[in-house]
Amino acid sequence: MKLISLIYCTILFIIFTFSIVHGENFIVFIPEFKINEIIIEKQSSKIVLIDVCHWKVEDDIFDDYGTLFNFPKDYWSKEQGWNYDFLNDYMRNLSWIKENSIVIFLKNLSKFIKCGDITKKNIMDSYNKIILPYWENTKYDKRWRNSGEIPKTIRVYAT
Repeated sequence: MKLISLIYCTILFIIFTFSIVHGENFIVFIPEFKINEIIIEKQSSKIVLIDVCHWKVEDDIFDDYGTLFNFPKDYWSKEQGWNYDFLNDYMRNLSWIKENSIVIFLKNLSKFIKCGDITKKNIMDSYNKIILPYWENTKYDKRWRNSGEIPKTIRVYAT
């Protein structure tokens, strides 16, 4: 029993050690079996499940995000020139998504190594340095408060 308790505490320590929190917006690593539990708990949110294990070329990444987040097709296309900066711009808009809370699952991110020039570090940096801080700061930005729009809350769970 003590061994199970020790293992459980170690797992929780690892999970919280690798979690990055920006106010209400965060990215946290979870065990894969927790996904369904979180989906049930967050059912009023927009749920986006991205399984990164099939990403072989960078276009796979951009295609997944465009499809799963319903990026406006007039502007989000391979012909327009997909790139990481463009992706970050779209992830800081999301005005076409009606839900105020978005839950993103990056399934198998811990197994992901590299896809073209994009690495797991690029993906984590994008969320930690660009996307999550942007959405956290919108709560305090006068332009957002005066626009009548409600900033999104982004929660990212990675396995």
